[in-house]
Amino acid sequence: MSESSKRYQRHLDQVSRSFAFCIAQLREPLRSWVGLSYLLCRYVDTIEDAPWTSSQNQLAAFDAVQAAVVDPSVRGSLELVHAELGRMPIRRVELELIQEARDLLCDLDALPTDVREILTELLLSMIRGMRHFAERKGASGLKLRSVEEVNQYCFFVAGLVGEMLAKLLGHEQSRFLVDSTTLVNAHHFGQFLQKVNLLKDQQIDEKEGRQLLPDRFQVESSALANAECAFDFLESVPTQEVEFRRFCAWSLFLGLESLKLTKNMNPMDGQVKIERSRTLEILNGISELISSPAQLREAFETELSEHFGSGVTGEKGTSSEPIPAWLGQIYSGELSFAELRFLGLGS
Repeated sequence: MSESSKRYQRHLDQVSRSFAFCIAQLREPLRSWVGLSYLLCRYVDTIEDAPWTSSQNQLAAFDAVQAAVVDPSVRGSLELVHAELGRMPIRRVELELIQEARDLLCDLDALPTDVREILTELLLSMIRGMRHFAERKGASGLKLRSVEEVNQYCFFVAGLVGEMLAKLLGHEQSRFLVDSTTLVNAHHFGQFLQKVNLLKDQQIDEKEGRQLLPDRFQVESSALANAECAFDFLESVPTQEVEFRRFCAWSLFLGLESLKLTKNMNPMDGQVKIERSRTLEILNGISELISSPAQLREAFETELSEHFGSGVTGEKGTSSEPIPAWLGQIYSGELSFAELRFLGLGS
């Protein structure tokens, strides 16, 4: 393990233990690249979730981070942002990540040019997307009014992470075809995991002023549709890429397990948590199937039919509605408006 990976792993273990465990399965240099990108995304996410008393200060923080990503000479301005965050009631592990931010940006600078461009392009899109939703907040916080708005929110918060993963693997492994279908399915992968988080965290989010679930049933249905395309993304990864396939499969099947637990829960009962013994059972079971696409597909379809009903789980997001102008201006990736409509981003 590289020294960078060891440093990233310490932070990953604190901010997201389950995802950290999945990232740890990747080989180098993917492990370092994915670890760094995830920590930078969590850093931006902390700025979004922090309890700012002034919306203008939050927007200014996003602007400062956006500038710092592309220009090392202005990173000194982040100290003011970090000082303000340090006065807020934020978890210790998040504060430690904030203190590491400038070093993480230096690590980004040192990446191979193509890799740095992949991470920078999508990180900037994420910052602009989160800033857009921060700008929309009312006096009582952010409120999403439809599944389409949930899709748009998840696109920037997590779908871009899926696109980043696909492009990083494509850069490292030429036999992995990164075409528009792959990128769309990678977005579905990220959106699925984020929607599971929204369903799990409803009580916490609403307590902190974020109303992100206009309708739990509709969001759950759309998450299942995302899951089907997420599995298509997993199947597109060559069987020789065992570590990356395991990383994706563990995340996907743990997400399904969490979704299963949230299915009949009272959203005000608090978070659900997969028992350790069940987690190990899932991880070991998937590891045994990872090199057998047919058996893995059968396990996936069995999970869907036994716990969420048989057949197609729902519309996969296709919308005839136009993509909002603001979204096209903020997103700087490769997907066309037609492909963005397939992700259910029209309004």
